[in-house]
Amino acid sequence: MSKRILAAGLVCSLALLAAASTAGDLPDRAYPAKMVRTKADETPFQSFFPGISLYPLYGTFEGPGPHSVIVRNDPAIAEEVAHTHTNGYWAVVVSGRLMHWELSEPDRGPILTAGASWFQPGGVPHADLCLGPEVCITVINWLDEGDFKPVE
Repeated sequence: MSKRILAAGLVCSLALLAAASTAGDLPDRAYPAKMVRTKADETPFQSFFPGISLYPLYGTFEGPGPHSVIVRNDPAIAEEVAHTHTNGYWAVVVSGRLMHWELSEPDRGPILTAGASWFQPGGVPHADLCLGPEVCITVINWLDEGDFKPVE
């Protein structure tokens, strides 16, 4: 197993541990009765937006309470979409080359790669773009309800 894959797994695990340790009352799915293990090529992603798929780790996106999702962003299909969320979230890049910026910034900021993270406050218009050539994988942790509101 490559060091890059191990590092990405460690980053993802640490992000989930951080979310779980601060979230308080997490949904039951956050604490299953037995170990859950999903191979990367068997992750049951659900289409969310053209080129964007989600896999909920726990909780329900656009549902009440804390939740965490893995986001798969295909640079061959996905386009940047300016949007907001009601609540803020933490994100960690697991793989790929990604840009995340607030629309008020003078540029799109740095290229983010495995291990990079950010906090996005709620209500602030922003966008993301996977630069490719590989797919971008990001883990997003909300401590409250998530939503997606495109802006013009």
